[in-house]
Parts: sequence; C-alpha cells; structure tokens
Amino acid sequence: MRLLLGLLFTILLVPLVGNEAHGKSAVEFAKSAAAAYKAGQFVDAIKDFKEANKRQPDPILDINIGRCYEKLGRFADALLHCKIALSASPPNSQARKAAKRCIERVEPQLARPKLKISSSPTGAVLTIDGENMGKTPWTGDVSPGRRQLDMELQGYRPYSRSVIAKPAKSYSLKAELIPDSVGALLTITSLPAGAEITLNGQLVGVSPVRRLPVDVGGYNVEIKLAGHITQIMSVALAEGTHLEKTITLVPNEGIQLKEQAQWPGWALVGTGVAMAGLGGYFGIRALSHRNEARDLATTSGSENDLRAYRNAVDTFRNSQITADLLYVGSVISTSAGLFLLYW
Repeated sequence: MRLLLGLLFTILLVPLVGNEAHGKSAVEFAKSAAAAYKAGQFVDAIKDFKEANKRQPDPILDINIGRCYEKLGRFADALLHCKIALSASPPNSQARKAAKRCIERVEPQLARPKLKISSSPTGAVLTIDGENMGKTPWTGDVSPGRRQLDMELQGYRPYSRSVIAKPAKSYSLKAELIPDSVGALLTITSLPAGAEITLNGQLVGVSPVRRLPVDVGGYNVEIKLAGHITQIMSVALAEGTHLEKTITLVPNEGIQLKEQAQWPGWALVGTGVAMAGLGGYFGIRALSHRNEARDLATTSGSENDLRAYRNAVDTFRNSQITADLLYVGSVISTSAGLFLLYW
C-alpha cells in the first residue's frame, strides 16, 4: 500500500499544481483518501480516490479504489477497478504489477460456492431453485445467494430447505428423510454410549438409538447406564419431525461426597478430655496449697513457718495457672474435635 500511495503522489504532485486554483486538487483528494484508508474509513476513501481520479485519471488510483472495495468485501467492484488499472498501465510498470497482484488476490473470492448434498436414504431426486440436479449424493457449484433445495424420494416425505451460498465457500448438507408411514423420528445418543433407552417405561434399545420411528405425541425418555446417574426427560414429537438429543451422563462418584476421616476429631476430643483431667488435678492441688497457706498464716510467724507459707503460696499460684491453661486448652480441643466429627 505504501508503494502504491508513493507512486500516486509522485505521479500527481507535479502535473496538478496549476489546477489548485480551480478548487481542491487531485493530490489533495488523494491525500485525504489515503488518510481515510489508514483510519479504516474505506467508504470515504473510495469517494476521495474517485474524485482524484476524475481530475487526473491514473491506474494507481483505480488500484487504490479496488483495495478499498476489497476491504469492504465488495470483490466484484474491486476486481473491476483492478482490471481497469491493468488495461491502463504501461507494460512492465509498477502499476501493472500491482494491478496483477490485486486481480490474483480478488478473483478467488468470486469463485462460485460449492455444495455437497447427501440424503439418508440416498437416491433422492434433488432440485435446486426448481432445476433438476439428479439424485443424491450430489456435489457441484451454484450461483451465490439464497438457494432453494428440494428432495423427493418415493415412500418418503418431501424435504425442503434454503441455503445462503457465499462466494468461494463450501457447504455440506445431509437430509434425514422421513418415511410416509412414520409419524416422527427420534434419535438419542449418550456420552458415554451404551445406555439403555426407554420410552414411557418400554425399552427401545441401547444408545445410540438412531431414526427410531415413533407415533406423534409426548414421551418420557429414560437414559440409564451402570455407574452413572439416570437421566429422565420429556419430549414432544410433532408430525413429520426428526428429534435428535444428545445426553451427557454424569458418573455416580461425580456427586458423592468424599467420606471424611474421623480420627482427627476423636483425637482432639480425647486430648480435650485428658487436658480436663489434668486441669482437675492441678485445680485440686491449688486448693490444697491455698488451704495450707491459710493455716500457716495464722501460726506464730516463725522463720520456718514463714518460709513454708511462702512455698505454699507459690505452689498454689502455679497450680492455679496450670489448671486454668489446661481447662482452656480442653475446651478448645474438644470443640475442634466435635466440629470435625459433626459439622
């Protein structure tokens, strides 16, 4: 693109200086178009490139117009301008080479759409837009746009649908034909396969069950596979329809809660009980030394009695603190154990 715009400016700048007195020049339009192209405003770029081309026709301008149309997906218009540029370009010029590259790039985008059509069963008479194309399976090119497809096979109901065929695209279609004598068809597959399929409590087969003829109406469908959760659903089938369902089965273990080990809870409860027992021991010891200290406080106050009193008080305090800590630990440990066991 830089090369094309560079060529454009080189060609136009010198010859068009004298035209600026009569309004906006070709160069100015070209510069405006280049800015619009860079900004992704391709419609505005086309408008300005065309204005420049009116004032000073040049194959480079047609190439740039073609590039804009290509960006907009308007390949027929792009091809037209690139061919104009090719016919107007001097031999072996950069413009001619650029026009050839443009054509090579755009022409495949205008290729006719391809259709690959099959039916089950095969051998149906196929018409496209009312034209008999033979029997299915059929593969061929069609014109771009909306195409009407119709199939007919003796003993089966007519099949019709439309396809929007875009240039250079390929489409594949398989028609499931419904017998005249059948109200509807039912296809059920399961992941994984091999599940038992029952309709209204009656076993009809193992998945995948394909194109099962059924009467028109509603059905309770049960899909059952060992080791998986049974799936139940209701379906309604209308006259001439083919209902297809795919069911993903969930393994039983997928929803089972993992059994929690209980030994940590019992260990914490046991620890709490043991701590409570030790707390009781130290509590009794604290009471004993408190009584001893009280008795010594009423003695004669000799040095030996004072020393014994102080020892009794220290032992009382230490035992009391130990008992309190053990009681708190017992409550915490027991509560944690019960939480693990029953929460």
